[in-house]
Amino acid sequence: MKRNEIIFRLFIAFFLFLPIRAFSIDPVYFGKPLLIKDDRNDYVNAHGGDIKYFNSFFYWYGEDKGVHAASKNGVNIYKSRDLHTWHFIRQGLVSNNYSDLKKGSIVERPKVIYNKLTKKYVMFFHFEKAGAGYSSALIAFATSSNPDGPFNYVRSFRLNRGEYPLNAEASHLNNNGNNFFRDLSSGQMSRDMTVFEDDDGSAYILSSSEGNKTLILSELNNSFTGLTKKFIRIAPGEYNEAPVLFKSKGEYFIICSGSSGWRPNAARLYKSISVWGPWEYVGNPIRSSVTNMKNTFGGQGAFQFSYNNRNIFVLDIWNDKNLSTSNYLFLPIKWDKNGLPFSNNTE
Repeated sequence: MKRNEIIFRLFIAFFLFLPIRAFSIDPVYFGKPLLIKDDRNDYVNAHGGDIKYFNSFFYWYGEDKGVHAASKNGVNIYKSRDLHTWHFIRQGLVSNNYSDLKKGSIVERPKVIYNKLTKKYVMFFHFEKAGAGYSSALIAFATSSNPDGPFNYVRSFRLNRGEYPLNAEASHLNNNGNNFFRDLSSGQMSRDMTVFEDDDGSAYILSSSEGNKTLILSELNNSFTGLTKKFIRIAPGEYNEAPVLFKSKGEYFIICSGSSGWRPNAARLYKSISVWGPWEYVGNPIRSSVTNMKNTFGGQGAFQFSYNNRNIFVLDIWNDKNLSTSNYLFLPIKWDKNGLPFSNNTE
């Protein structure tokens, strides 16, 4: 398929054909859920996930949601050449008989990155042990030699056990409660999370931690099988969930939601010139006259991916009566004259 045809099909499919760095969207499409079906004529069931480009294909990894369950024990994998026609590959997360991963486990927000050192594709995800509700609050990972999977479960762990953050001032650690010290010996919690790979190949996990009070950014080791002990706390006491971390023109941005369960709320934006901070709170990144801007068009951020020099922000439109039919919203990020996303100012 020719390049121009790929671009045309992508943005016709998403109703969003827009210029680079600054654009406008017809308000009729704001908050409109996308009903995406795969080549079996089934709904794409890949929530809280990620789209990556490997071996000339786009891969969409995401949670296999049940009707009412927080998540089935599974991650679905789809692939596409054009971001329009999606082929279902498999339910791609498997475990051995001795694994913590079993029926009743909770698996959320899978993200995949490729490790050039080990030549493995590594899938990280938020993991809760079967029967434990949301008390485990673990990071887990699985690996595969092929982006098509299957991904074999390796292990799970808490964050930065016994370690202090780089920004470890006493007043910072004590702000808004002592959850950090409570979990110091066992390791810090990780619930909603994302994985970010920087231009230099370094990679990081960004997690909602400390009972969702604080974001924690942790550096992965060279093989992406553990942490380096370098981490920072971001926005302590501000109750952020669903973090999405990306980089544009040398600056780092985090878009996240507040804590309100399946109900949508206003998005929040942080920015920094270094992944290690300091991180500055900017406010609600959606500056629009559209009436539902205060609930992020009814969605919650899942991931960001780049296509044709554009940053595409993808949200889940949760249907709490049937999570498996929750839909998606694709929003190319526009930039204002100050370099901030989602402003009305398109100069």
